[in-house]
Amino acid sequence: MVLNHTPFPSLGGVAPVTAMTGIPAIRPGDTIFIPGPIESVTLDAIQTSQLQNVERVQQALVDIH
Repeated sequence: MVLNHTPFPSLGGVAPVTAMTGIPAIRPGDTIFIPGPIESVTLDAIQTSQLQNVERVQQALVDIH
């Protein structure tokens, strides 16, 4: 992640993430703020949620075509 957010001389001093997406680069020392309480979850729960999200996207693509 740090490499994609580091300005490159070959890109005119712009970070690759900014050049490709327009998103401003973050510095490694920047604090990441996540609003709300911290939630503890298991890897299994995350994998299940990801699978459900992929299935929803697949169904949405079928529905629009």
